[in-house]
Amino acid sequence: MKTIILAGVAVALSITSVFAQQRYHRRDDYRRVDRYASFPRTAVVIPYRNYNYHYSDGYFYRPYGSSFRIVIPPVGIYVNILPRGYRTVYYPGGSCYYYNGTYYRGTNNRYEVINAPVGAAVPELLANAKPVIINNEKLYELNGTYYKEETNSNGDITYKVVGKPNDVEAGRDVASLQVGETLQRLPEGSKAIVISGKKLYVSPGNDYFEEVIEGNNLAYKMVGNEVR
Repeated sequence: MKTIILAGVAVALSITSVFAQQRYHRRDDYRRVDRYASFPRTAVVIPYRNYNYHYSDGYFYRPYGSSFRIVIPPVGIYVNILPRGYRTVYYPGGSCYYYNGTYYRGTNNRYEVINAPVGAAVPELLANAKPVIINNEKLYELNGTYYKEETNSNGDITYKVVGKPNDVEAGRDVASLQVGETLQRLPEGSKAIVISGKKLYVSPGNDYFEEVIEGNNLAYKMVGNEVR
């Protein structure tokens, strides 16, 4: 009898199969911490950049020791079939498909995972989206993408993509500050991001900085942080 490893405990698959199957298809519960003894029988192998991903109905699995873990799909990987329950979302200049925090673009009868397009709006966010305050504005961060809560013309709440990260490393380690205070150098590991057309930097501790000029020197003012 197969087993599933969940939070470090092996449980008989026959007991947990219903729970596991529900997890595969819930849009609001894209977990990336649970480990599984095996992936779904429907999974197909997708080689990508020297790794084999196992894909099944919107979920991507990677080996993790002797088990498997659900992971964020890499941008550029292709799937042949969109997951059940996907949505078509629109943004300035085009449209794409959305499911469980992942965006897809149709090309050559396949579907490519893409970065979240700025301006795209989705009707819900996943449970692990983190609220952050930047320049006195509440946003949500999910997998490096930043969303702003809005109300559409029908009166429904939506979440619009307003920023995504640029993989730029900068700075060195410094002490934490309060919002409004400045640093001469960014914390080590900070990355440049663009939110609502404005370039900011986010530190590994989820503090947000903007570049300012103090006298004749560049500095970095703390403008926001994660809501804790």
